[in-house]
Formats: sequence, structure tokens, C-alpha cells
Amino acid sequence: GAGAAAAAAEAIAVAPVVDPEQCVKEKCAGQVARCEKDAQCASVLACAFKCGGDEPCVRSCVAAGGLPDGAEVAAYQCAKANGCLSVDDAAAAEAAETPERSLHESLDYWGYQTCSEFGFYQTCEKGSRCFFTQGLDLLPTQDAFCAEYAISQPQIARRIAETNAFYGGSRPDLPPHNATRILYANGDVDPWHGLSILAPLSPELPALLVSGASHHAWTHPSLPTDQPSVVAARKAVRRQLAAWLGL
Repeated sequence: GAGAAAAAAEAIAVAPVVDPEQCVKEKCAGQVARCEKDAQCASVLACAFKCGGDEPCVRSCVAAGGLPDGAEVAAYQCAKANGCLSVDDAAAAEAAETPERSLHESLDYWGYQTCSEFGFYQTCEKGSRCFFTQGLDLLPTQDAFCAEYAISQPQIARRIAETNAFYGGSRPDLPPHNATRILYANGDVDPWHGLSILAPLSPELPALLVSGASHHAWTHPSLPTDQPSVVAARKAVRRQLAAWLGL
């Protein structure tokens, strides 16, 4: 649960002085005891204890655990307060000034989300209609980095199914989701549009397919060189939002 996961973050010591596991177990005995009662939390601890004080390794363990936003920073502060950190003075001074920013800039959130929620790896399978070198870029290559988060290929498939079940997949308009007020905007030359909704599902779930546009081109700052379809798309999005907001 979220509480147990937060306890894991408080209990993990990043880049410890001598023995990370011993340091955490001695200084954060209560947090460790609570964490070991939760499978997800215990998995994060076990992963971190194997890192031998390697900071990037511990960060990967924390990220893989799906901990609440900001919990990693709390782990740094907890470890420092309990004497479990071992960093050079310059790095410590920099981290003290912007601990959250420096940590979050180093984490691959989107990569992690492809492992834990979305998938959608672009491959070029043999015998497919892919016009690049077939067989060169396959799924085992695309999702290999998920192992850094202790997420296997079967787990990726299961989590994608769970994401679709939670949000409604291609039919969010149906019970029990009954989604409304979502505008599905896509560019027709954006590879991502293949997994989006391209036709309106209901008056409350409109779709906008923008001719000749790439990935969310209409969200970029306006330029005099913008193609007419992108300019029109911005106007359509504004009209729809204004209608929903009653403006």
C-alpha cells in the first residue's frame, strides 16, 4: 500500500558509509519492520540492499517500486539524518540546494511508465510490413531496460492490460467508466496515433485528426510558419474547451 511504500522510502539509505543494510536496519528499525509486511515495499528494500551503496542503483530500486512522488527525496533526507550517506562535500552541497530537482532530473519517468503502464514499443518484426531493417529492432531489445526496474516481460503485458481495464481502453465511454469531456487529438503522421481513438465515441468524447501533423504539433508555441491544419487544430481545441467550461 501507499503507506508501506512510503515507509520503504524512509527506510532506504542512499550511498551508505559502510554497510547500507546494517545502517538502515539499525537507524530505521520501525520503518523496516513495517515495510517487510508489504510485498512491494519489501521488494524495494531487498533491491536497495543489493546495491552496495551505488546511488543510481538505489534510485532505480525506488523508482521501480512505484513510490509516491517526492518519497525518494525523503529517503535522502532520512538517510542523511541517520548517518547513512556517503557523498563528497561538493555533491552534498549541490544536492542540499536542489535535492528534488537533481533527483528527478536523473530518473527516466517515461521509460518506467512504458514498463509499468503503457508498453507501446516500436519494433520491426520479420515478415511484418515494417519498411526498415526487419529483425534488427525486436521487442527483447526494446523492453530490456525494464529489468532495471525488476519488471519482466510478462509483468509488462499484465500491467498494460491493467491500465486498459482501469481507463477503459478503446471504449472509455462504456460502463463502468462512462468517461466524458475528453478530446482525442492526433496528427495523422504521428506514429502514436495508431493506438489512439480516431473517431468520436460520443458527443462528450470527440476526436480530432489533424492532417499532416506530427506528435501534438498544436501544443507547441504558435509560429508564422505553422501549417494551416495545425492552426485550425488549435482553434478547434480552444472552442471545445470553451464549450465545456461554459466560456
